[in-house]
Amino acid sequence: MLAENGLKTSKMSNLGEENKSMPESVTIKVRDRGPYLVSGPVKLVDSQGNEIDVGNRADFVLCRCGQTANRPFCDGAHKQAGFEAEGSGS
Repeated sequence: MLAENGLKTSKMSNLGEENKSMPESVTIKVRDRGPYLVSGPVKLVDSQGNEIDVGNRADFVLCRCGQTANRPFCDGAHKQAGFEAEGSGS
């Protein structure tokens, strides 16, 4: 089954709510010399447990180089910083 955003969903029961459609998975792709691409419904929280608003976006990118001015999101600063890590996550 596909949700409005095109993600696969499955029927799940959650806290007494029956047949609630929930996306099946979240994918985090490590991009070569770039950010993490997060696809799917995910709750992003900071170190204190506070939720970070990602809006209604189905996809967003998280900084991996540490140079962004918009933490934790990527702003493309890795390009000027010469970030060299390959897609292995190193």
